[in-house]
Amino acid sequence: MRKVLFSTILSCLLLPAVFGQTVRLEAGGPRRFTIPPQSQPTLLTGITVAVPPGVTRLTIDLTPDVLSNDLDLFARFGQDVAQFGSLIIADSSSQTPGPGHEQIVISSHSRPPLQTGLYYLGINVITLSATITGSITVTIEGGGSTGTFILSSFDRDADGWTRNFALPAPAAPGASQGNPGSTLAWLSSGGSPDGYLSLMPAGGLQQDFVVAPPKFLGNWAAMTNPRLEFDYLHASPQDALFPVTVRLLGGGAVYQWTSAAPPAGAWTHYRVAVNGDNFKLASSAASLALALSNVQRVEVSLDQAPGPDTDGLDNFALMGDLSGGPPKAVPAVPVVSTFDNDTEGWGRSYPPAGVTGAAIGDPPSTLALSTDGGMPGGAIVFNGAGAGDNFFVAPPKFLGNVAAIPNPRLDFDYRHTATPEGVAPIVVRLLGAGSAYRWVGGNPAPTYQHYRVPLDAAFFVPEFGAASFSQVLAVVERIEISAEQTDGQETDSLDNVALVSALTAPLAPTISIAPAPLNFTATAGDPNPAPQAFVISSNADVGGAGASWTAVIAPPASWLSLSAASGGTPARVTVSVSIAGLTPGTYSTTITVAVPGAANPPQAIRVSLTVATPPAPTPRITPGSVVNAASSRSLLAAGALGSLYGSNLGPAEGIAAGFLPGSQTLPTKMQGVRVLVRDASGAPIAEAPLLYISSGQVNFQMPMEVAGRSSVVVFVDNNGQLSAPEAVALAATAPGLFTVGANRAAAQNQDFSLNSPSNPAPRGGILIAYLTGPGPLSIPVPTGQAAPSNPLAQATSPVIATIGGVPATVLFLGLTPGLVGVAQANILAPAEAPVGDQTLLISIGGQAANGALVSIR
Repeated sequence: MRKVLFSTILSCLLLPAVFGQTVRLEAGGPRRFTIPPQSQPTLLTGITVAVPPGVTRLTIDLTPDVLSNDLDLFARFGQDVAQFGSLIIADSSSQTPGPGHEQIVISSHSRPPLQTGLYYLGINVITLSATITGSITVTIEGGGSTGTFILSSFDRDADGWTRNFALPAPAAPGASQGNPGSTLAWLSSGGSPDGYLSLMPAGGLQQDFVVAPPKFLGNWAAMTNPRLEFDYLHASPQDALFPVTVRLLGGGAVYQWTSAAPPAGAWTHYRVAVNGDNFKLASSAASLALALSNVQRVEVSLDQAPGPDTDGLDNFALMGDLSGGPPKAVPAVPVVSTFDNDTEGWGRSYPPAGVTGAAIGDPPSTLALSTDGGMPGGAIVFNGAGAGDNFFVAPPKFLGNVAAIPNPRLDFDYRHTATPEGVAPIVVRLLGAGSAYRWVGGNPAPTYQHYRVPLDAAFFVPEFGAASFSQVLAVVERIEISAEQTDGQETDSLDNVALVSALTAPLAPTISIAPAPLNFTATAGDPNPAPQAFVISSNADVGGAGASWTAVIAPPASWLSLSAASGGTPARVTVSVSIAGLTPGTYSTTITVAVPGAANPPQAIRVSLTVATPPAPTPRITPGSVVNAASSRSLLAAGALGSLYGSNLGPAEGIAAGFLPGSQTLPTKMQGVRVLVRDASGAPIAEAPLLYISSGQVNFQMPMEVAGRSSVVVFVDNNGQLSAPEAVALAATAPGLFTVGANRAAAQNQDFSLNSPSNPAPRGGILIAYLTGPGPLSIPVPTGQAAPSNPLAQATSPVIATIGGVPATVLFLGLTPGLVGVAQANILAPAEAPVGDQTLLISIGGQAANGALVSIR
């Protein structure tokens, strides 16, 4: 193993004359280096990077001047990077295959996470026998020793920035929408210095903006003297006409800053304090404090002329200073935040703050004002994304010399909504004098609970620092109330925060009930639905004696009952309903809960009960029972009449169909019954016209739309209950002779009298035999439509007929006018036909119909 100290191997390690813009905090700065030629792979160590408290992101870039030189980069917290044989021991590494730039990024979400203290770096030299020169660049972001600092230098990439064109449009209220033809690009050179972000607008009415990544979002209100700094370039030859614009979106509002003049054609540095003098309301009516407490979107214009132009953005930074020392004023108790109209300066623990030990949340989570979700009135609501160390953060009016308040106490109402429910207890943190103390309460509930936290050493435990609790209480710099109770997504609501003295009169009780409303559903004839419950709570439930309540049901409802009609908070009341004797329909009433002397009005829960009609029994088609209505054979053709058999197919009493009013068209739905025809994949083809429905049999017409298919599947839908599918074979023709009596053909003689043994047709006379399934027609006839009389719809397939085995001439074959799916064959009885009852046979398109008897004389 060969290990040489970095300080001896790097023969030239110099701070550049101009302090690099990628490092704004003292952490070593960008440095040049020279590595002498190495004869074998060598690990170089001995350089450190100091990470101050509150920093959330450490980035180390290693770039050789000649990109063909291959180096690997390693970082380790608290001790040197070490090597054992071929194994290198480090916490983080960048070992890009092949030569080029190496980068390590360590954040609060890394594994292991970023820590406060000293990081040791190691460089493994892969390229041998060559002098290697280059630079190391260290970037530190977050709440460090000089304040809050979040940066996009654009020296390596676009750093997550996007532009204001997306489909669908961005969800943040007031977000701008740019031109789809514009182009966003990251350029590796030409910036101030190095890389920068460039936008080339396509022109048009929409103004193009670039959009900051999530690391810039969150609680700007918790920062001291927040400001934005950035470099801007108008790169087009024509002059810029529009000023530079920065838009902040939060709390449903848009606040906007514009520069005094359009940008210049050279890089210009802007410093913009984030306050009411610079940022003016552009839309909605929320206060700037509300918007800054939860910044959801940051937009910077890069479109400064009506037509196409090119603009650049570089070194965009969000900054905040450390306070001028711990606050010393005594808060004028009671200090109260009701959140009825505003967030009142409260925020959450992101971005990082300069207070030692301050919690650091995550960018994706949000904080918002709910104007009607409190107890009562408004509340501030945290929506957790499932990561980070998120807390509600108090505004300055709660800070200072709290020790001077007699028996100080912090009161608040808290509600937690998530699955699972709160698995971590409520936490209150007090920070000051370089130390932190923590109070731990009970697990939060899905309904508001009131918490009373005595600000006394007996109730707090130390987290870090050497100051005593009384010393911290005398210079409280930050108060945090936990907003992260589970590992997953959640919603936590905070209301009625009050810093009071024990000598201050207690607040009047407030009452809340949840959940609301309560909705029950049941089906007539089934058991009663399961009971539901609601919880009654008040701000006197934790550390107090509770509050007395009464519940009244109005209007009275005999179907509803409560487990209790009065009691003390907190209480869980079970609500039960009975559907006995109720007809199908919807029933409703209201439960009103009141507390004497409460600060808010009685609370109401709407209760509804829906009793549904029992569903129809599931229909069942008997396998193999879908047949030709005339021949009872399992073959059908487009337009042929069919029958299917089974159980629960329709009403118990059979019903014959008639034409729809004012038409000659059969219905496809009768009393909730339908026959659905689909292809083998289940895709719908058509609904079949109906001729008759009953519980055991349905007669229908096979839709014309199935022409050309070899098979389909049919279903019966009985009032929403669907049968299993039944396959049906199809052919171009599927003739079936209708019969009456003992297999006698449904046929008429030439005088239209019924053919029978007592009324035979003469030799040489005409027989009219009725059938279905003749196949293709000379004119189209819509599905379910009665056949026309002029012109006649004639069958086009070849037809052959015999009577008693003697060939017979078919004078006409086509649909019978005025009927649906019924055809007729006008047949000349041959002179040689035998007399008496003879079998009539018909074949159409090569498909033979069933034989049936006719009488000849």
